[in-house]
Amino acid sequence: MIWDIIRLDYWIKEYKSTAEKPFICPNCGGEFYKKWYHMLFHRYNTIRAFGKANLKCPHCKTRDACRWTGMDRFGDFQ
Repeated sequence: MIWDIIRLDYWIKEYKSTAEKPFICPNCGGEFYKKWYHMLFHRYNTIRAFGKANLKCPHCKTRDACRWTGMDRFGDFQ
């Protein structure tokens, strides 16, 4: 049970660090932030590895593969 609490704490910190960087919509070019708890329903590894997440843009209201600007943390893979 203690390991589960430690794991949960680790993942919450990782999701919060992901949510600190904005996403950019490919349709309208709008930049927006998502809350860390919205990241729970998206594949974390896909966001960190490829820099994309299937999110709904608050500006144009379309759901598409939005680009995450946090890739500079690991080097520019874009």
